[in-house]
Amino acid sequence: MLKLVIGNKNYSSWSMRAWIALRANGIAFEEIFIPLYTGAADKQRILDVAPSGKVPVLLDGDHGLGFARHYRISRRAVSAKTVVA
Repeated sequence: MLKLVIGNKNYSSWSMRAWIALRANGIAFEEIFIPLYTGAADKQRILDVAPSGKVPVLLDGDHGLGFARHYRISRRAVSAKTVVA
């Protein structure tokens, strides 16, 4: 089963978009929610799943797929970034 790792839907519109896309298309997935802006422990949880420190991430077994625009959780600061693919 797919797993969707997301941040707060009200802070991360990209997390919400991925969630809506899967739901609207009837794709079964497990939602893994990691709060944004809550401290080092949650930042580390995101880094454990996505070494880039970005959410959302769609996991299929051992493979992860990031999205083109998302929130970046760095080791030093939390900031919104746009990534050009």
